[in-house]
This record gives sequence, structure tokens and C-alpha cells, in this order.
Amino acid sequence: MVLFCCVPFVILGNPWGILLGFFGSVMLLFTLFYQADRKIFAQLSLEPLSRAEAPEIYHVLEKGCRRLNITEPSIARLKSEALNIGVFGLTQGRTFLIVTDGLLNKVNRSQLTALVGRELTSIYYGDSLLSSWLARFLGLLEKASLPSKTMSSKHRSFYSIRWVVTRMVFVPIAIIPETLLLKIRRKINLDMESIKLTRLPSELAESYRLIEASSARACLKAPVSLSPLFLASLHQSDPISKLIISHSSHSRLLDSIKELRQYS
Repeated sequence: MVLFCCVPFVILGNPWGILLGFFGSVMLLFTLFYQADRKIFAQLSLEPLSRAEAPEIYHVLEKGCRRLNITEPSIARLKSEALNIGVFGLTQGRTFLIVTDGLLNKVNRSQLTALVGRELTSIYYGDSLLSSWLARFLGLLEKASLPSKTMSSKHRSFYSIRWVVTRMVFVPIAIIPETLLLKIRRKINLDMESIKLTRLPSELAESYRLIEASSARACLKAPVSLSPLFLASLHQSDPISKLIISHSSHSRLLDSIKELRQYS
């Protein structure tokens, strides 16, 4: 992030350029971090999930966090019939587990345990932290590339030109951190690490199969910037947006199913 902001100004070749680059990087990091949790909550219209509403998931969460020795994430409910689960948080001590209504209603306890274990492993190894930073970074690019809702009809006639130009600039910028994140993720197989925690390889594979099978009927719709937070890919009608997340590890559940079944 610092290099991203500093390099253009350092090219000026004087102390003012370095100072401007440093100031820009600080402002970017502050923008990414400031009230990030609240902004993600608002984007997804999340609601806190109490223990009375879902005692089973709290029991699974407590057991898994004890074994990994990590702070328990808060549970947030997403009103959607899609089968999906995610996690976010910019510090390891304050994280949030996202579960959809569809997931709570359509998977059994063993499958839910396997999926929660998968997300807790993501927190333990820091993958959720990287995903959250990427989501916030993509969110800033998304805001810069989309036209304002208050634009006049006269200016809206130029939307297609602006859309092309901004995609030519912002999409390559977005792919760079996505590629770096994917390289870091490949160092650790979170699926394999999670079944060491839960001892439920068949259940994890079956839950992946259910998520993949239901994606065509009930796919979670959310901004492309939030896609890194979820286990399964989000619905995107924009082909350029699909390009940004096309190589993400979470978009290949079928490959994970084959690997998990071989292990089990």
C-alpha cells in the first residue's frame, strides 16, 4: 500500500515528493481501517445472531476457538437463502463470522461444524485478515469507478465511456493485490488444516457440494469488493467484476471436494 502511494510522488525526485507519498499512504491506510467493520455491516445489512437464536453454532464456535486458542468471533446473520459463510476483521482479536439464513436452515450440525471450523482456521492463519484488507481496498476502487447516483441525465449519457476508462485503470490495480493474496493463500491449504481441527473431511466435502449445487438457484448478491470475505463466490453479472475474482481459491469448490474425498 505504501509503495502504491509513494512511487508516483517519489518520481518527482525531491523531499516534497517523498512527504506527499508518505502522507498519501497514511491517508489510504486510515481510510481502509477507519470504521471498516461498521461499513461492511452496512453494505451487507448484517444483523447480530444471538445465542438463543442459534445455540448450536455458538457451541461449535466455542469448542473450535478453545482448540485453536483464538478469540471468539462475533456472529452476524445475513438474510439470504444462499448457502454461504464468511469471516472478516481487520484485527485478529476482533473478527466476525457471517452465516446466511440458507446455511442455518439447510445444513446439518456436522456440516455446520465442518464449515465453521474452516472459517476459524482462516482466522487462525490470518487469511481472514488479508481478505478483509483486500475487500476494503477493492471497495475504495469500486467507489471511484462507479458513477454517482445523483448525476444528471445529461452526464449519465457518458456512463459507458467512463465505465470503460475506469475499468481499464482500476481492474489492473485490483488484480495486483488479488494475485498477491492468492499466492499467500496457496502456502497453506486451509481445507486440510480445518479437518485436522474438526476431523470431519466427508462432512466438509458434502457441505461444499451443497453450496456448489445451490449456487445456481440461490446465489448471494453483494458488491464484488466483498467477495474475498466469503467461502463461495458471489453472483456478479458484470464480466469485468468476474475477472477480478476468477482466480480466487474460494471459487473452486469442486476441486476442493475431490481433494477432501481422497483424504477421507
